[in-house]
Amino acid sequence: MNSPQSHKYRGLLPWAEGYRPQRLPSEQDRRIVRSAWKKSEGLERATLGSLLAQIQAAKQDYDDAIQTIQYSRKDVHEHAHMAHAILDWAHTTVLSHQGQLNPSRKSFASLQRRLSSISAWGLLAPMCLSRARQMLVRGGYEEASLLAHNARNHARQAEHNTMVIEALGVSCEIALATGKQRDADQYLQTMEQLTEASPAKHKDSRRFVALTRASLAMTQGLFQQSEDLLNSLQPEADPLLQIALNQRMAELHLRQGRLSDAELLVRQNLASLEAFGQRAALGVGIRILGDIQALRHEPNKAVGSYILALQTGCLCSDFHNAKQACSRIIAVEQLQKSSPRGAQFESIYRDLEELTAPPFELTR
Repeated sequence: MNSPQSHKYRGLLPWAEGYRPQRLPSEQDRRIVRSAWKKSEGLERATLGSLLAQIQAAKQDYDDAIQTIQYSRKDVHEHAHMAHAILDWAHTTVLSHQGQLNPSRKSFASLQRRLSSISAWGLLAPMCLSRARQMLVRGGYEEASLLAHNARNHARQAEHNTMVIEALGVSCEIALATGKQRDADQYLQTMEQLTEASPAKHKDSRRFVALTRASLAMTQGLFQQSEDLLNSLQPEADPLLQIALNQRMAELHLRQGRLSDAELLVRQNLASLEAFGQRAALGVGIRILGDIQALRHEPNKAVGSYILALQTGCLCSDFHNAKQACSRIIAVEQLQKSSPRGAQFESIYRDLEELTAPPFELTR
């Protein structure tokens, strides 16, 4: 894309295809991308349409985003499979932001069929990886694990070693979240082996390894080792990696009792997550802010944060984290003996338990 204004949004273009953008989007970006999109055609129009739709969805302008995707599909002749797959990715993302998880799964399945039919593994790998992260945040560990596995396989087929390592890092996070320490150790060992074997020893690979080592060290109570690893990371021009770094460091400070440091990092992340429209991750961040306030013996502020996290989770169908926020509200309310709202939130919690229960299976 060599239009006169392309340099102004070049750092965001990877976002259109599932890769990590190199900076946060702005309102000016939306205007510039929209202008370029109107003048483009074919595959370029599809790519700019995907980018524009995701910027619109991040601002919760969902109707505009869907309309952009529909218009971008018109008169696509050359590279049609690729163009429609990129737009399927945008549609999948918009549906996920809206909390329409089953429709988003159908859209993603369509995308996978299109790209598999033309062996576009280099495009399919980052999309699988991005979706794996989304499901990990939502507590959908089984789905996230399968997506991370697929991302690794597609990245290997595309000979994209750095992405293989990144996908292994996501698998390690899933293992840690589900208490599978041995699996987490194995994923890290494989990451280290691949990084050493890489001819270029790309700095991104080393960052993912250091981030994963820090997570493992933290779960083992090796706080100083974890902090040293996190402080060594320099996520240049990578806001999503910066979010991950802030998240790990905030969790570490929380475990160390450094509440002010943890709160500062959480609030920094909330602003970035808002810019990207990451509603599920935003809800998790607000819940963690409530945890910090609860530890500071600020029950009213904590409950306010938990209620906002509960609302955010429900609005994007992230019932896993909504349930965690609700359970914390109940706990704090029980300590506030004069509060009359306990029964109300207990009823909400029962509803959330039903929504997050595993599917019922008949047994012999």
